[in-house]
Amino acid sequence: MKTQCIGVSIYHKNRRRGMKNTGKCTKCNSTDVVKVENRLGQQFDNIKIGFMGIAEVGKYICCDCGFIEDWVESSFDLKKLKERYGVETD
Repeated sequence: MKTQCIGVSIYHKNRRRGMKNTGKCTKCNSTDVVKVENRLGQQFDNIKIGFMGIAEVGKYICCDCGFIEDWVESSFDLKKLKERYGVETD
């Protein structure tokens, strides 16, 4: 049986190509990329992973074309997301 996440985000097939890893926009190839870290208390795009828990989402934004990538960077949060939103399939 496979586990897949649904309803969370689109899975980027080749994570090595994301702005997080390359510092380049995946749409326009600009290197003018900024990272906006999500801090506790800021509630933009966090994902609920339990009664009181949230997975923090960091944003990488291209300052030339405006493209945005969202990343859950904590391996603990990724594990909790899989536990909460994973679906068993045949």
